[in-house]
Amino acid sequence: MSSKGGHFLEKTFVILGYGIVLNQQGYILTNSHVIGTYDHLLVKSKSGKFYEAIVIGQDKKIDLAILQVTPDEDIVPVEKLDYYTLQRGEAAIRKYIHAKNQMKKHRDPKVKMKVHHGSSL
Repeated sequence: MSSKGGHFLEKTFVILGYGIVLNQQGYILTNSHVIGTYDHLLVKSKSGKFYEAIVIGQDKKIDLAILQVTPDEDIVPVEKLDYYTLQRGEAAIRKYIHAKNQMKKHRDPKVKMKVHHGSSL
């Protein structure tokens, strides 16, 4: 903080990133590089409302982090799909988070996955 004319000014940084609301308790999955070293931040919902978020945990090696906000009607979890009703070739995930590919050492977008019962992809 710095003082100007007897008033304190707080430095503000804008960091852009996306997250996926995981559940009704307000847990959000995002990328670790988005939150950096912060332990508290503001999250903006689709409707433009801001929420105070705390960092629950992060793994910098795989570039993923979990945040938590106090949920309300704007905080809607990602729709869960019933594995047993999905058909082969049907998209199972529509949103994405980038995750580091440890083999290639770069980030691969996880845009959507096809359903193949009995195999992991």
